[in-house]
Amino acid sequence: MMLLADKVAVVTGASRGIGAATAVELAGRGATVVLDYQNESYRAEAEEVANRITATGGRVRLVAADIRHEQERRAMIDSVAEREGQLDILVNNAAIYTRRPTEEIDEQHLTEHLHNNVHGAILTTVAAAGLLGPGGRIVYLSSGLARRLAATSTAYAASKAAIEAAARCQAAEFGPRGITVNAVAPGIVETAQLAGSLPPGPERDALIAATALGRIGQPIDIARVVAFLASADAGWITGQVIDVDGGLQ
Repeated sequence: MMLLADKVAVVTGASRGIGAATAVELAGRGATVVLDYQNESYRAEAEEVANRITATGGRVRLVAADIRHEQERRAMIDSVAEREGQLDILVNNAAIYTRRPTEEIDEQHLTEHLHNNVHGAILTTVAAAGLLGPGGRIVYLSSGLARRLAATSTAYAASKAAIEAAARCQAAEFGPRGITVNAVAPGIVETAQLAGSLPPGPERDALIAATALGRIGQPIDIARVVAFLASADAGWITGQVIDVDGGLQ
């Protein structure tokens, strides 16, 4: 069943990982997907995702927009208004994650995480808010690290905690307009980002052992929950952070 037929979705940072899986899943449920990638370095990957969507009859349009920059995120949303004429679903996925011990954090490291993960996401919502109408859906990608003891993840965890707070505030603000705002907090998910921050070894093995379902999550595990929150079935859910972590203890 095409539960998202006639809907238009923007997914930021969708050239790989959870963003790519989300774009494919939303398109598979009938949405027209505007697939955002940061710059030309990610274009080939973005095109591969788009090809997966069109191969199964889905609708997708690629947009290069670095959401850290006002002009680019505004241009992306303006193009949606002009080309698609509506926006129903905004998935704020684009983010960075670099681990560093607290005593080695400098201003650049902290600023990069806050600028990418907080400013970019919130200000993309600001740009898109006027285009969203009743029944609109905003979904932020957070992380279980925002609420767990997580050594060497101070900047990233702080940025995701900020996103969760923003989602709750915006849920209260946009609720009277019939727009829901939620966050999804993945656990350990097999992505290129994870490969760089948590390579195979004792630490990864310990996290798998601490997960009730006994495995590392896959991007599709997260994408399906995002797609649910984007659907009419989730119309009575707002201001929530949904943990999708396989029962990570």
